[in-house]
Parts: sequence; structure tokens; C-alpha cells
Amino acid sequence: MRGRCLILGLLLTISLSLPSSAAPFSVRCERDGYYLLTFDDATGRFVSESPGRAGEWNRAYKGRISSVSDDEIRFVTLVQGGAPANMVFHRKQGTVDTLGGNEPQTVFVKCAATALRPILSQYDRIPPLE
Repeated sequence: MRGRCLILGLLLTISLSLPSSAAPFSVRCERDGYYLLTFDDATGRFVSESPGRAGEWNRAYKGRISSVSDDEIRFVTLVQGGAPANMVFHRKQGTVDTLGGNEPQTVFVKCAATALRPILSQYDRIPPLE
């Protein structure tokens, strides 16, 4: 009986530490510094922040989530005055690829869960304004 309780407690702890597909969550990814990506499956919103990019000031880009599965999140990043970028976050591999061109290109690596960022509350103020 005690062994069952221990196993159930361990499973509950693990499940609570993983981001739910319906709850907003953030990941920290590496590329010339680091980026913070925040996803909200329920509203279909996505925001990328670059506070750790070498030689640049903090910038935020917003986008829309187009599809969600257990393995990946497909989303479009919107850029003021530029073409939207189709991207995919591979949850298990911890990478983000662009989907333009002939082959996907990995743009972020070592993506790992981090504390939820408050940036989603600023979504409507991030260009391009809708």
C-alpha cells in the first residue's frame, strides 16, 4: 500500500511539473544568447522575447498558434513590415525550426521549461498592431 502511494505521489509530482497543453507556458531557448518563448494554446497566442541576445536590446515578437499536438506546436511569428515566419516547436527535442524554403532550419536549441513569463498580458501592444 505504501509503495502505491509513493508511486502515485511521484506521478502526480511529475505531471504537475510538466506544462499542460491547455495552460500557458514558457520555454527558454538558446541561440546567440537566449530567447524566451511563451505559448497560450487556449487563446492561440505566442510571444518571443530576446532579452539575452548578444548586442541587442530586448525585443518582443508576437504570433499565432496554428496547431498543437503532444509532439509539436506550429505557429506563425508576425514581424512589423516583414513576411510572417512559419515555425514549429518540437517539444521532445527542445528545438524550434522555421518551415520556409526547401527544408526546415533549426533556429533555437536547448529549449527547456522555465517560469511563465508575464509578456502575454502585453500581447495587444506588441507590433504589428491588429
